[in-house]
Amino acid sequence: MGCSSLTDITIPNGVTKIGEYAFQNCINLTQITIPNNVTSIGNCAFRGCNSLEQITIPNGVTKIGYYAFSDCPNLTIYCQASSQPSGWDTNWNYDNRFVWWGYKG
Repeated sequence: MGCSSLTDITIPNGVTKIGEYAFQNCINLTQITIPNNVTSIGNCAFRGCNSLEQITIPNGVTKIGYYAFSDCPNLTIYCQASSQPSGWDTNWNYDNRFVWWGYKG
């Protein structure tokens, strides 16, 4: 709600976790950069980010909570992991957005 003017985010290198609901409903967010040291993305962290077009999830992310990217209709997800890690909730990608596994970009 207080993030409606937020359009892009670069998570600082010292951060290892993106908390639950951290960026929920940031409706104008189009870009996020997640550094390699992030290991966890919380429940509903990016839920309702209508303008978010792409996100790259680093290989070190071992946990993603439920509905982390739900209600993001324009989103393409690039994952450096070659397949879904066992620590990711079964509903992490609830809306079945396209996922590019093994992304090296």
